[in-house]
Amino acid sequence: MAPAPVDHEARRTTLAETVVELVDEQGLEAVSVRAVAARAGVSIGTVQHYFPTKDAMLMHAQVLANAAVGARAEAAAEHTETPREALRAIILAVLPTDEESARVVRVFVAFETRALHAPALAERARRDNSELRAAIEHLLRLGGAAEPRLNAIATIALLGGLCQHLLLDAAACTPEDAAAIVDLLLRRILP
Repeated sequence: MAPAPVDHEARRTTLAETVVELVDEQGLEAVSVRAVAARAGVSIGTVQHYFPTKDAMLMHAQVLANAAVGARAEAAAEHTETPREALRAIILAVLPTDEESARVVRVFVAFETRALHAPALAERARRDNSELRAAIEHLLRLGGAAEPRLNAIATIALLGGLCQHLLLDAAACTPEDAAAIVDLLLRRILP
């Protein structure tokens, strides 16, 4: 009897999801071919078959992490009616205000930090950041903001800072504080 066919893309995705779990729970330093194989219940050779290098494994996991952030943002903006509502919904959806969003942001931040010293991850991070900046700039332009490019950069910078505060010092910056800060920003940049 022939072995059952393997869905290679599903296997690659499962292994990348395992990387994401490890990063969330223990940080990037916990990720190794051995750790991923053990967590996924497969051989080291299986992991190496799908990801010949650790960077290849991290790259695929980074794509998954970024897609999770993008999916949250898109879902949040789906039923909004104005550029201001869409922008607010996107920002609030990305902020780590519950366990699921905190997990997504922890992994995203870990990959962004690793990208500072890994050219392939940095290229992917630049591309994703560029798409986010363009989407925010577009919403700002639609909403009539002055200097939409600069305000898009400022919005992303604020988002990053709020994520850091919410993850590291939730007592000093609560989700309600973060929402109030987002509203303050939007009042200042959108007429």
